[in-house]
Amino acid sequence: MTDPSFTQHHVDRIAEAHSRLDGVDERVAKLEMAERVQTVRMEYIQNTLSAINANINKIVWLIIASIVGGAMTFIISGGLNGAQ
Repeated sequence: MTDPSFTQHHVDRIAEAHSRLDGVDERVAKLEMAERVQTVRMEYIQNTLSAINANINKIVWLIIASIVGGAMTFIISGGLNGAQ
């Protein structure tokens, strides 16, 4: 049942192809793992940036509220009466 045109050279080439495919499979698995790690890192960075953005918004509101409060205090204490 052996094909006479199927020589040892063909067997060696097929074994070499299988070996190369195994190497490609390993590389693909490593790349997929690296992509999953990068995805987790990016999610962490996104969450951290969202927290930083929320804190900056709070600080901006505090600054605006302080300026408005200072202006209101100035007006109430008679600061707009002019030089009398």
